[in-house]
Amino acid sequence: LFVCQKAAFIMGRNRLLLRNHANMARLEAFLDMFPEAKFLHIKRNPYRLVPSLLNLHRQIISKYTLQDYTEEQLMEFTFYQYKTFTEGFIRDRHLINPNNYVEIAYEDLVEAPVETLRQVYRQLDRRPFDEIEPVIQRYIDSIRSYETNTYQEDPALKQRIREELAVAFDCFGYPI
Repeated sequence: LFVCQKAAFIMGRNRLLLRNHANMARLEAFLDMFPEAKFLHIKRNPYRLVPSLLNLHRQIISKYTLQDYTEEQLMEFTFYQYKTFTEGFIRDRHLINPNNYVEIAYEDLVEAPVETLRQVYRQLDRRPFDEIEPVIQRYIDSIRSYETNTYQEDPALKQRIREELAVAFDCFGYPI
């Protein structure tokens, strides 16, 4: 609670936006502290998300660790983390007031960002979207040339994702 309050104070905000997938597994604690918190869950196809997480973890580990690691250890950590966070989220998301929860697909956000964010604002009962749309559009225009990372399809990784993360496919509606 103190860390959240401190972050909000430093940013000069009375509302805090937390973008950390670890928080998915802490819903009960967040709802105890902030019963009327609003939640936006951006779901993503596990076949696309896991390679991205592996890449992120490689970058972080190379900068912040003092010991060597194997690719298998990195893989084990990534799967453990994703499964743990996702299972925690699935277990506790029923605790969220439905009026305070929106789920969107990452693919929709990439394909139609303004329209998708308009839907989010409408569902979370925020201020009128027209007030913020020009700011959002300027930001989107500024990143229009950004290219996401691409990954070679790895049949063994795909098989492991299919086997170990079936719960995510089921929950988020992606075909296995």
